[in-house]
Amino acid sequence: AAIIISRVGDFTRELGEGTVATVGKLSVLPGSTNVVPNEVIFTVDIRSKYDSHIRTVSCWINEELEKLSESKGVKFSVLDNLDLPPVKLTENIVDIIEKNSEKLGFSNMKILSGAGHDAMVMADITDVGMIFVPSKNGRSHSPQEWTEYDQLQKGVEVAYETIKELSEVNLL
Repeated sequence: AAIIISRVGDFTRELGEGTVATVGKLSVLPGSTNVVPNEVIFTVDIRSKYDSHIRTVSCWINEELEKLSESKGVKFSVLDNLDLPPVKLTENIVDIIEKNSEKLGFSNMKILSGAGHDAMVMADITDVGMIFVPSKNGRSHSPQEWTEYDQLQKGVEVAYETIKELSEVNLL
């Protein structure tokens, strides 16, 4: 398993373009310090703005598992728990967010989220956009995550201006 896990980052770096993967859970059984494991269960979460990149990384992981199976006689199985294609945000809303950020004098940049936020679900029924504010040291989804209040305020101001503009456009 360690061989496969160590290759996951190589695969995403080879594809580039914001493709990432995380081995988030690892269970080694029987889990004793002095016993060679007979079973390893791990998860791999692959994200990219390109569905083809997600498929490619998944295929490469499966190929590595096949090689390991052939060379070491290891048995494996793969279970796809969640398979969702990437969602593109609404360009008009993204442009309005960027324009309002600049109008307020705030620095901004477009980023690839790669995250499964509510916007991903809502995109099926309406137009969507997202506003991110910086976290201290770039830490997110961890106990070290912290965003300064002035950054939160900037996000609120951009959201307010954007919602106001979108509501005015839709009233005409």
